[in-house]
Amino acid sequence: MSNADRAAAPAEPGTRPVALPAEEATPGGVQSVQRALRVLKLLASSSEPIGVRQIGRELSLHRATVSRLLGTLLAEGFVSQERATQRYAVGPAFLSAAVASGERLRLHTSVHRLLEEMADESGETVTLSVRDGAYALTVDQVTPGRMVVSTNWIGMRTELHCTSDGKVLLAWLDEEEREALLAAALRAKTARTITDREALRSELATVRSRGYAVAEQELEEGLTGVAAPVRDPSGAVLAAISISGPSYRMTPAQLGPCVALAERLGLELGELLGPRSPDVRYVPQLIT
Repeated sequence: MSNADRAAAPAEPGTRPVALPAEEATPGGVQSVQRALRVLKLLASSSEPIGVRQIGRELSLHRATVSRLLGTLLAEGFVSQERATQRYAVGPAFLSAAVASGERLRLHTSVHRLLEEMADESGETVTLSVRDGAYALTVDQVTPGRMVVSTNWIGMRTELHCTSDGKVLLAWLDEEEREALLAAALRAKTARTITDREALRSELATVRSRGYAVAEQELEEGLTGVAAPVRDPSGAVLAAISISGPSYRMTPAQLGPCVALAERLGLELGELLGPRSPDVRYVPQLIT
């Protein structure tokens, strides 16, 4: 369907008017491939299966377009569908590819070992995240052996405004880029999520001033986290290291020691990175 056809077509109830996002106008890009990849990214970042209507809302795509994309991805095994709810999740082919790439993109042993030490010392889950556009992408996670992992965040993306690591990554962006991200809607994940732009600007100023971020039940009810920046030798923030756990354990008395641990690990990780070119956004030195 052309852009003109989509503009003329009536919007599916519950979806936003169909428009061609700027992301899809990439020169030389194949629109259907870009859309399919965006669907896969959305499914991979979700902790539960998603329906066609929600996918359409999230990606500003017509339901018929989403259904066609899902049909192809389902046939190739890259998505799966729940029989009872008809909702979709990533499929075995996607997971197989992720495992294969994970073997090639394994985090540097020394980096992972530092995360393990920090998890043992804090008794809570430790994650390392980098910025992926408007999201924080978790690239490694360690949970203490005594705990049962409830969520594996590796490879998942979370919106920047509602997590401690996301706030760190957002706080130290240059002002123009930060304001461009703040112009988008700030979705409420819980009743505590900061959705007011002025309030978030104030929060980010506090993060920069004190050198760390806190998110108390802003992504999930009952989940609290603290995060500190990982800097290269020039001082640029490359990643965020966070400690998170149940809010009943992450009390005010516990936050101080966790912040100190996160800040210490941030410094140690920064020393591992070595010299960097200032125009490289991500953290290839963390990956072998």
